[in-house]
Amino acid sequence: MYVRKFRNLLNQTKITKDTKKDDFRILISFGQEDSAGLGTLVANSFSKLNCKGMEITLLRGGLGRIEELPNVRVLDVIPNLVQHLGEYDLVITHYGITAFEALYADVPVLLVNPTDYHEKLAKAAGFMTIKKMKIPNFHKLKKKCKELTIRYGLDKQGKNLAALINEFSVQVNHRCPVCGTPTPTKSIARFNDRTYRICTHCRIIYMDRTCPPPIEYEQEYFFESYKRQYGKTYIEDFPNLIAMARQRLKIIKSLLRVANNLELHYSLLDIGCAYGPFLAAAREEGFSPAGIDPAEDAVRYVQQELGIPAIHGFFPDCMQNSSLPYASYDVITLWYVIEHFRDLVPVLTEIKKLLKPGGILAFSTPSFSGISGTFSLHNFLSKSPADHFTIWSPKMCKRALSLAGFRVVKIVSQGHHPERFPLFGKLAKSKKSPLYWALLAISKIFSWGDTFEVYAVRRAD
Repeated sequence: MYVRKFRNLLNQTKITKDTKKDDFRILISFGQEDSAGLGTLVANSFSKLNCKGMEITLLRGGLGRIEELPNVRVLDVIPNLVQHLGEYDLVITHYGITAFEALYADVPVLLVNPTDYHEKLAKAAGFMTIKKMKIPNFHKLKKKCKELTIRYGLDKQGKNLAALINEFSVQVNHRCPVCGTPTPTKSIARFNDRTYRICTHCRIIYMDRTCPPPIEYEQEYFFESYKRQYGKTYIEDFPNLIAMARQRLKIIKSLLRVANNLELHYSLLDIGCAYGPFLAAAREEGFSPAGIDPAEDAVRYVQQELGIPAIHGFFPDCMQNSSLPYASYDVITLWYVIEHFRDLVPVLTEIKKLLKPGGILAFSTPSFSGISGTFSLHNFLSKSPADHFTIWSPKMCKRALSLAGFRVVKIVSQGHHPERFPLFGKLAKSKKSPLYWALLAISKIFSWGDTFEVYAVRRAD
């Protein structure tokens, strides 16, 4: 069976001609525990093809004594294998570390798996295998391996695979990152690089992942990335962001029970303030604002261009060197920021300490009970950004915040998208369509917005 499949692999795709090389070097390696004897089987199959210019190297591994195979060079070991993989044109192995090492070396890799379990793992990871290849094509194999190299971040230069693996920081929560309860959790969705679980106590959805997200909150995040998503940079979007801020401040002022013109300068801290549109609007409305952001350029803009106090750093760590007394703020806000924290227990604890009793905590965040999450939670989670570690819903946030010492007093459902409705959404993409407005009304009635705002009061101890 394998002889026929390997003959198809090479002869049907004319592998040596495709490479435009006089020789074609193949490395066969199945590690130290090749109990299925795949190394010998594969090498023997290739040796019978008699393709001109083909050089076959078999790593003996745990095979012990091997009878002499025609046209096959047998080696006990290749020192620093990952550094020599680039000398080959094709690596054949099973699912395991060697497959990823080949990707890093930019060498096409083809898998032959000893068990159905290995086959399932290979398929889930995206590798091509002999078993599953109906009409093998070398160019297709090369293209697929290139895609996998990028997917797993193995296209980075200047590092070997060991260094990349050493950078992996497995983010596994042993307690709920919001309510802190070490209760059993249920896995609700799994993807290549992350798993989503739901807390059985507060019902928050949170993410475990095998490596930190490749996102930095600097200029590129607010300019190039922001423009790709919204069609303009963060600074260019300032007028719209300030208008949105005024609506939020109107709600905050009503909760503080003050008149439109503030007689007292209520203190306000905006965590994740970015370039400060909310801070600028708050100052116009009579507040005494201050901000915190991890982007140094954004903090500099707030300080120098807006003339508003701002701290550079990640909350709550940046507060350790702050001289601010506890219970010093009337309002603390986080607009599309709260989902970026891996662990919210210390975050909410610090916010409670900084807020005065009766002070307002306000934030916005995506909702897994919106129209997208309600009708396809798996699809919603698959599209969730890599740095959204917690995903909320209006219903669960009341319990979670109550456990943290806050009482939710107002929730505003936002992000209504009639075009995302199943079945009818494709007919409601235009605002000129009556169906668009009908679905919009339904979405608002059932609070099916894909985002929402929360306004809560800090309870007195």
